[in-house]
Amino acid sequence: MAKLNYRPEIDGLRAVAVLSVLFYHAGFAVFGGGYVGVDVFFVISGYLITSLIVREIGESGKFQFGRFYLRRIRRLFPALLCTVLFSWVAAFLVFSPQQMQDFGASTIAALTSLSNVYFWFEADYFDTAVFNKPLLHTWSLSVEEQFYFIWPALIVFVLAKMRSAFALVVLGLLCLASLGLAEYWMQADREAAFYLLPARVVELGIGAALVWLPKMEGRNNNLLEVGAFAGLAMIVWSIFSYSHDTLFPGITSLLPCVGTAFFIACSNAKWSSYLLRTQPMVWVGQISYSLYLVHWPVIVFYYAIAQETPNTVGLWLIVFLSVTLGWMQYHFVETRFRHSVSGKDLSFAGMAAACAALISVPSYSAYAHSGWEWRVPETRLVTVNELENRTLVKQDYCSSFAPKGTFAGDHRDIITCQNYRGKKHSIYIWGDSHALHLAAGFADVYKNYNVNVLYQSGCVPQSGFAGYVRDFGSAQTQDCQERNRKALEAFKLAPPTHIFMTSAKRSRPQEVARATKAVLKSLSNTEHNVRFMSDFIRPGKSLLDCMNVPNFVLSDKDVAERCKGNESDAVKELKYNQQLAKLLPEMLDVTSAQCFGGNCKFVHNDQLLYIDSHHLNIPGSEYFIRKIRKQLAVSTKGWNTRVKAYQRRVANMVSDGKTAWKSGALPKKKDDNAGVDSTTTGSVMIPIQGLRTSTSGVIAD
Repeated sequence: MAKLNYRPEIDGLRAVAVLSVLFYHAGFAVFGGGYVGVDVFFVISGYLITSLIVREIGESGKFQFGRFYLRRIRRLFPALLCTVLFSWVAAFLVFSPQQMQDFGASTIAALTSLSNVYFWFEADYFDTAVFNKPLLHTWSLSVEEQFYFIWPALIVFVLAKMRSAFALVVLGLLCLASLGLAEYWMQADREAAFYLLPARVVELGIGAALVWLPKMEGRNNNLLEVGAFAGLAMIVWSIFSYSHDTLFPGITSLLPCVGTAFFIACSNAKWSSYLLRTQPMVWVGQISYSLYLVHWPVIVFYYAIAQETPNTVGLWLIVFLSVTLGWMQYHFVETRFRHSVSGKDLSFAGMAAACAALISVPSYSAYAHSGWEWRVPETRLVTVNELENRTLVKQDYCSSFAPKGTFAGDHRDIITCQNYRGKKHSIYIWGDSHALHLAAGFADVYKNYNVNVLYQSGCVPQSGFAGYVRDFGSAQTQDCQERNRKALEAFKLAPPTHIFMTSAKRSRPQEVARATKAVLKSLSNTEHNVRFMSDFIRPGKSLLDCMNVPNFVLSDKDVAERCKGNESDAVKELKYNQQLAKLLPEMLDVTSAQCFGGNCKFVHNDQLLYIDSHHLNIPGSEYFIRKIRKQLAVSTKGWNTRVKAYQRRVANMVSDGKTAWKSGALPKKKDDNAGVDSTTTGSVMIPIQGLRTSTSGVIAD
């Protein structure tokens, strides 16, 4: 069996990687690019695994796939199982049913090496929701395990049979293809670029390329010193200069990855590698795998119990607990099972598979059976969770569509939530999910109106106007802009109605104000009642998950003390609304109905008003819309004047040959193109200049 000579500086490099990730995830602001530590690990893995495979082929002329995978199981699985098991215990004690349900599904994904695929479907790695996912970090293990499954076969059947130069060419082409795909995904699907193996092959391939490159041992010492120092500098620069806003991975990942390759190639340097060969760095490197495994669950369960961002003491407590538990797991689990016992590899693999299956059974049960609600006392149990609330909203407030021939009925592609009641007047709410969560409130408060929402997740109504773009990191960026422009043009031609624009706080007040003014100006010559509403103040934490927990660890007093809105976040959001109000005096500021004397309301009569950290639930939506009803000023007073003005404007547009939604009160007129009379009643489709438009009764929708 092939073995590699031990190189302590590689363990030192692992220490740099794992500490950067630990400090970044814990919340030390200076480590803004600490996430590149994962990419350093990828390069190291690519180098070491490829070295083992090539050496074994070189020594014996063959490669034993079975022994390779059994060694991988021994190396990785015991510590992973231990981490999952203890995370299971903690989750059982402190997680809400919905958190437990999500955890059950993620456990199965982690144990089957599909975490990266599972979390790709779930959410953004940098989103605050990640603090509910103890196994989120196992996505990188899944990437490596998928790499281990594919890579040996490629080397054995292709690269090992080639001369070094040809092997490097093939490897280089693979890396270029991977890099190109990563760059494409950074525009089309940023989460795919982050989580999926094809975009990460370039990083693993950079490490693998070192196996076929000329060796640096015995070269000029000065060259080694420069190479090792430059490599470390590139890694360190990435850690401290990159941030959450850096477009990553893709081309930006080359800096830390190439730096890692430089260091590995020149790691024999006496002085530049000295620090990484010191005993403390080597020790941290040796426990790096276990430390990486335990650090994220420590952070998640710290948040689950404390329900607040850690202060300086809390940050260092997270670091201390992570290192201590990482060492314990390394010493008592990882080293105990790491080395094979002759003839017992297969039995060990069977035992590992049995353990994974045993853990998967309760995991599936928690996922399939409402997160084991029976753990939560009835006095704390909130029976409607986030998913169920959204389902109820769509069933009860978004599933009654207007008929064809009405404005809403002919624009279902952009008016995605419709509550058509056959009423004469309508209300339109235009925005992202923070517009959708108002649908229930408007519908319950304004029962004599049809209520419609122009909703797309994350798509603020200002995107695409006055130079402002809400960047999704995917094709949705362009889709959102096109959708908003289509909505604006549709409203310009629509009969008079009530339009409310609103969205979450996603960009700087200056950008939002400028784009909002552009939209309001475009609609200023129409007869609509158009208002821009500020966003409600969010609690900044999921009060449902905070309150809806077992009492094994957390007493009623603990729950009462911790389950309040995040005060610092509320202060920031109030300041945001104040800045926006100064830039946009016409804004309807709704926070006066929610916040009094600096305290903002998130619960009313022991009833939660939010379903998660920032979305209103159905009772909350109705409560706040009722509170601001006077400010909304939804009225039909003077509506006939608006209708007559609309009729005059549309008549002028029709006479100019423009397409328009025409009021049924227009004078009778023959349309030469259609051969159909438009009358004062009914709903008639008429093409004007070859385009299909509609007429309908006055504000029938």
